[in-house]
Amino acid sequence: MVDFLPDTPTSGTLRGMCPDCHRLMHRKVNRTSLDKVTAGLDVAFPNGEQRISDTADPLVNVHFETGDKAR
Repeated sequence: MVDFLPDTPTSGTLRGMCPDCHRLMHRKVNRTSLDKVTAGLDVAFPNGEQRISDTADPLVNVHFETGDKAR
């Protein structure tokens, strides 16, 4: 079994557990070749992981001092 984690609308990463060493394996793959690459495997499409993103909204609970008390 492998998970498909989308990176862009046309590609993503396959993530699975190695049956020998039990470590995670990753492989970049194009969505158009997904069926060919994963032949014989069960593929899960989990919800995308939350990523850190930029926001236009300023943080209102930040107290910043420049050290210049003369102003």
